[in-house]
Amino acid sequence: MFSNYIKITLRNLTKHKSFSFINILGLSIGITCFLIISFFIKEELSYDKGFSKGDRIYRVLRYNTGNERGPIGVTAGPYAEALLNDYPDEIEQTVRVWYTDGLVSYEDKSFHEDNLFLADPGFFKMFDIKLKIGDPETVLSKPNDVVISTKIAEKYFGDENPVGKELIIDENLNFIVTGVFEYPEFNTHINCDIVANLNIAKTFMRWFDSWASNFVITYVQLGENVSSENLISKLPSFVDKYFADQMELTGNRYNLTLEPITETYLNHETQFDRVLHGNRNVIYIFSVVAVLVLLIACINFMNLSTARSSYRMKEVGVRKTIGALKQNLIWQFIGESYLITLISLLISVIITEISLPLFNSLIGKEITVNYFESNSLLILLGILFVVGTVSGSYPAFYLSSFNPLKILKGDLAQNSKSRILRRVLVTGQFAVSIFLIAGTIFVVEQMNFVSKKDLGFVKDQVLVLPISSSSLRSNREKFKEDLLRNDDITNVTLISGEPGGFHDFYAHKVENFPGEDFTFNTVFTDFNYLNTFDLEMVAGRTLSKEYGTDSSSAVLINEKAVKELGWTLETAIGQNVQNVYTDTAYRKVVGVVKDYNFATLKSEINPLIIALGNDHRRIAVRVSGYNFDETIQFMQDAWNKYSPKYPFEYQFLDEKIQKLYEAEQKQLSLLLIFSGMAIFVACLGLFGLISFTAEQKRKEIGIRKVLGASVQGLVGLITKDFIKLVLLSNLIAWPIIYYMVQSWLSEFAYRIEIDPVVFIISGAIVLLISLLTVSVQAVKASLANPIDSIKYE
Repeated sequence: MFSNYIKITLRNLTKHKSFSFINILGLSIGITCFLIISFFIKEELSYDKGFSKGDRIYRVLRYNTGNERGPIGVTAGPYAEALLNDYPDEIEQTVRVWYTDGLVSYEDKSFHEDNLFLADPGFFKMFDIKLKIGDPETVLSKPNDVVISTKIAEKYFGDENPVGKELIIDENLNFIVTGVFEYPEFNTHINCDIVANLNIAKTFMRWFDSWASNFVITYVQLGENVSSENLISKLPSFVDKYFADQMELTGNRYNLTLEPITETYLNHETQFDRVLHGNRNVIYIFSVVAVLVLLIACINFMNLSTARSSYRMKEVGVRKTIGALKQNLIWQFIGESYLITLISLLISVIITEISLPLFNSLIGKEITVNYFESNSLLILLGILFVVGTVSGSYPAFYLSSFNPLKILKGDLAQNSKSRILRRVLVTGQFAVSIFLIAGTIFVVEQMNFVSKKDLGFVKDQVLVLPISSSSLRSNREKFKEDLLRNDDITNVTLISGEPGGFHDFYAHKVENFPGEDFTFNTVFTDFNYLNTFDLEMVAGRTLSKEYGTDSSSAVLINEKAVKELGWTLETAIGQNVQNVYTDTAYRKVVGVVKDYNFATLKSEINPLIIALGNDHRRIAVRVSGYNFDETIQFMQDAWNKYSPKYPFEYQFLDEKIQKLYEAEQKQLSLLLIFSGMAIFVACLGLFGLISFTAEQKRKEIGIRKVLGASVQGLVGLITKDFIKLVLLSNLIAWPIIYYMVQSWLSEFAYRIEIDPVVFIISGAIVLLISLLTVSVQAVKASLANPIDSIKYE
């Protein structure tokens, strides 16, 4: 019997080739979209699931009460030992990791390595990263031990055994290679290339053991059957024990929590860590898009199946008359649906393989798919079952319900319920298309707004250089003087962080200010900072060498700080503030800088202090733009003078700022592609649907034409119902669009207004595309010879 079903199904598919082609093409596109996004989401959700102790490893996060910026991912050095000592029954081991970068040298080879970790000796025991060479118990037992990846081993040592060889980090830290590790076969946020012993940092970091210096990520491994919630409930007493004096001093309450390591990758809201992060919102957005595109393809199938029901009525009538049962017919029609879905799925797999390189280039990842892996097979089988069932169930029950007596008498009128459902489904298609078009337009407008907004400082023709080597750090003033000798370099400033980059966050005492200490973002710089970035003063004066005390006793603040402190521009001048951690005395506010967006546009401008200091980590160089190649060569020569072993590196500030919105730019590119796919699939179904509609109205069109109806009138006859459905779909889609766009825009502190014109434009685009699609078939039907139409009927 099964073979008979297959034969009948194949015969029906070949008999109605245009119907089968449209359905297979639409489903193939929809399934391809769903497959690509499904594999992407599967990849994102797989991070850190491969560690054998992953369900017991947590990251320690800090919270500041009243701070809405999210958790802080770094802690101070003493946390790990204190937690282990205070909670020995709950915590088996702790590991601190300092995510950093630096110059790595071996003989005549020197490279800047971005994924350099300094970690406690238990690193390889906690994370069970497989060692190709070495013992996890001892590879980091000495302060100058270092373990390298297979890639780094080949890069520096070729085919030689690296164990026992000396690597030099940052020109003055000598390490001995004790092991080689292999990269995990699973995805992890712990993307290290080199792991050195953290304890060596004590030799050059005087604040290594300070509770106030937060620079490491602290991981804790709980004992078996230990409840993380129970330990979290005890952490407030830990905070009180070690931070009571500090909290009283600053007026801020600190809290700690534990984050499962399996959630670290997608927790992109964490501050100040350098951990590899994904974005949970991207998963949500593209999950919705994938479902919508696939839903449109399924709707096409259902619409076309019910629309062409008149072609299957006689078949149903004859088969019922000769004894076919309703359930037999249901299985036949569902079988057709499954076969079409299976063919579409196989085509989709081919298209997915071809499309993955393009998708990978857009998202900056390397997703590969093993279709025989259990999770991949589950996705494929799930698509086959869900799409086959959703697409084929209603047509199967609808077609099998026909009364054979009425069919054989010639009563072939379609059920009104079928027409209503078809209109509902078409309206849903239009609504989804309008939603995707409007969403894409709003994303485009927001990203244009972000790229064109005046940030309040000059970002063009500004290069940012890292102060990464100790030799350059020691000679940074001389390096700056050498650069300024070039006429094409207009300004140079030493800074702790550039606009759009990291800015320290410090508590300050404010003289005569009631209540707790005030928290400022802080930039430590020199006298050239304002001129380099063309910052505008709105009150007072700038920091100047003419005032001998400015280096240690003067600061600038921004307008937001003035407002938050309840001052005016006039009363702000002369006020005294003191950095709780770095200053031993008050500094006088000598000027107010006009607010500028020193952070991302996703956050509002915060209170800022600009102070002279020595904590310089970047050099900002503003160039004229003339003789650019010669200027870069001049800068490189000066760099090599003071840091000969360190590769010359620079970034354009405008490009660096643009990267802050890289995730949104990727979202936009993918939205454009998937929206186009959705609209194409919808038009494909509409094209097929109007073909059948025109076929059903063939006699009516012929008679009207004989009676003198014009082509325009006949086109209007066919298209008027679709115009009504498009208008109705706008009313359905607009509220959903408003809610979703408002939610997405809320991530930006500075954003566009939701323009009603966009709603109208998106509806008009769908209407225009629909009319073009419908009109092609409508004109074809209206131009046909009416005699043939009447004779046909």
